[in-house]
Amino acid sequence: MVESFAPRQWETEEIALVQQLSTQMAIAIQQATAYQQLETELAERQKTEAHLRQSEQRYASLAAAVPVGIFRTDAQGNCFYVNERWCSLTGLTPEEAAETGWIKSGVIAPFERVQREKIVIAMSGESVHAP
Repeated sequence: MVESFAPRQWETEEIALVQQLSTQMAIAIQQATAYQQLETELAERQKTEAHLRQSEQRYASLAAAVPVGIFRTDAQGNCFYVNERWCSLTGLTPEEAAETGWIKSGVIAPFERVQREKIVIAMSGESVHAP
């Protein structure tokens, strides 16, 4: 190896080779950065999903243990969950309560009235609380 303190005179081919190498290095760095970001996002997602599963398990345990009937509906009033106590109180099975079948239970105020009350409360700026 020869060292010199004089400025190097680069050949056109050498300059082109260094430019190609720098382009390839930039691409490799971008890919490595993207890979690290994806790994971080995946780890965060897995952590969030684990927390969600734990929360769902706590909810399911609580819903099974409480001595009150619980049912859950979506925004359109379609029932997607009832606990065992609710079923014993109403005489309906989870399958019978599904979607709008819960209305047949007779122990719950009509969904439309409840929805209207929530809308009026929301429009007034008050917080919505379960009765």
